[in-house]
Amino acid sequence: MNLQNLPTVSIIIPSRNEENNLPFCLKSLEKIDYPKEKLEIILGNDNSEDATPQLLQAFANQYSHVRYINIPKAEKNETLKAKTRALNFLIKESTGDFLFFSDADIELPAGGINAMLKNLEPNMGVMVGVTAFRNTDFLNAMQGTEWLMVLTMMKFFSDYKIPTTGMGNNMMVTRKAYESAGGYEKIGFSIVEDYALYQAIIAQRFDFKHVFEPDIVAYTRPPANFLEQRKRWIKGALESKSWLIVLGLSQAFYLPVFILLAIYSPISLGITNGILLLFYLFIVLFFEKKLALKGYMRWLPLFLIYMPLTWFVQYFVFLFSKKIDWKGQIFESKIF
Repeated sequence: MNLQNLPTVSIIIPSRNEENNLPFCLKSLEKIDYPKEKLEIILGNDNSEDATPQLLQAFANQYSHVRYINIPKAEKNETLKAKTRALNFLIKESTGDFLFFSDADIELPAGGINAMLKNLEPNMGVMVGVTAFRNTDFLNAMQGTEWLMVLTMMKFFSDYKIPTTGMGNNMMVTRKAYESAGGYEKIGFSIVEDYALYQAIIAQRFDFKHVFEPDIVAYTRPPANFLEQRKRWIKGALESKSWLIVLGLSQAFYLPVFILLAIYSPISLGITNGILLLFYLFIVLFFEKKLALKGYMRWLPLFLIYMPLTWFVQYFVFLFSKKIDWKGQIFESKIF
């Protein structure tokens, strides 16, 4: 496709107190393989209290296709909050035919935009990529395996036209779809803003796709606070009434079942875990082959314990938490 026929793309990255993650993110942005004449990168500083604005400004000063935007403080009467507000502000400043959303803790793949556009179909409104962890230690490996299993299941559902959720660190939407959904001003505040946007676009009868290719794999760094991240996800899933919450609940409830079977019926426990292991093995074989990844297979025996244990703890902590902390901004945790 010649340059004139290529669509314009806006990469939108809001940042709040991300000085430790930004060097990795910015380095990956330098390698984006898309014509600069058709690309704009919008870097937003969302009232950071560290060196984030200086890092963003210095990077933007080096490239004509990169813009640094300082997001003003929220007024008392504003209804949009946190990341939803930041995205709404930055999108208004963008000009691209496509909006490519990512985060400051993400290393984007060089060919990610091209991989998304290659999968573009008529009436496509939203495309979701793949984000992985680097297996640098045990916890990263466990979280990475869990996340890739979830994404694989999302891919299966997507292929059968069953919507699941968006993923705001590696997701592209058409401007037409975004505007048809009314943008975040109509969608409103959500602590899981990517899910809210994804569902709003689908509600406008646009198509969706989960792109599952090596060229679309981005890498993220582990969250600074694992439980705070999971509390946000649980609250968002419950508020949005997503059926995906059932998958998490099933893992949480498996822990007491696991313990009871270990005490009263070890043979039944062995059979159950054997079936689970085969299921996990199938998923890992699938995503390792499709995404050209390695090293996940060896963690599966420990993964059988990790999943029910961590999900039980997550729900327990969520039920007894009154607040959720998102980068220094506090929100109510209770749902009843």
